[in-house]
Amino acid sequence: MQKGRFYLRQIKSENRRKEFTDSVSKFYTIKNYLRPDYFQTLDDQIIFGFGMNEIKENRMNVFIISNPNCPSCSNVFDDFTSLIEKYNKKVNFKFSYLDSYYPNGALAFTAANRQGKFAELYRLIHQNGGVNLDSLSCIIELAKEVGINMVNFERDVIDMVDFDELLKTRDYLFNNEIFETPVFIINNLILKEPPCD
Repeated sequence: MQKGRFYLRQIKSENRRKEFTDSVSKFYTIKNYLRPDYFQTLDDQIIFGFGMNEIKENRMNVFIISNPNCPSCSNVFDDFTSLIEKYNKKVNFKFSYLDSYYPNGALAFTAANRQGKFAELYRLIHQNGGVNLDSLSCIIELAKEVGINMVNFERDVIDMVDFDELLKTRDYLFNNEIFETPVFIINNLILKEPPCD
């Protein structure tokens, strides 16, 4: 009896799959199969990102939209680092900091980025298991460790250099319904979950 029910359930499931495929094929072209509708397109020229490797023209861009205080982001950081090592010469990897509130650490990131030291500073923060990003004194100690020019660094933090770019990026991502981290954007595409209905 149970085998019969299982068999019927399998047939129904297969029939539903065929019906779905047939209905989809009437409305969608092959292009949609290759790039389904739930790939959301974003303009990565609007997104401000800190370079994680040497950035070169004519390379694919990969953004990780992340937050240093996000446990999930910390969990994928090692994987992301291994991708950077593997594709260092082929892909531009950029870190984009997303938060509804930016602590002092965000200013430190923009200042370190000005000196090409963001990736080193961020890796050090990650290795230390995160730091209080509101504590400029903690971040200044780490900045010294990675060899940042402290005179320029402190000036850029006070002047809030590039901070408006972070805010523009945050607003752009929020307007495109990206609120959670981590998110990966690859050549202007972000894979979103297909709609439930």
